[in-house]
Amino acid sequence: MPRRKLTPKEKGAMQAARKVAKEQSDAALASIGSNAQFKNPKLWAKVDGESVTAIQKAMAKAGADSKRAKIVKLQKELARLESD
Repeated sequence: MPRRKLTPKEKGAMQAARKVAKEQSDAALASIGSNAQFKNPKLWAKVDGESVTAIQKAMAKAGADSKRAKIVKLQKELARLESD
């Protein structure tokens, strides 16, 4: 079954949402690097357990994804070197 085509209004809404998400992501990354409180255990003691667990899972997934991408990159380089 073919997918339906998006209307111009839907496409515009998706583009706007992507821009907002990118701005939020950039702001979060900037605050992590510049705010030492994120490394302070007293801050995390005040955060509810569910949020801490969700953050830990997201960090673990990001670490695994990063590792996987690095492995793929190294495998490609190895294959290139072996073919030379």
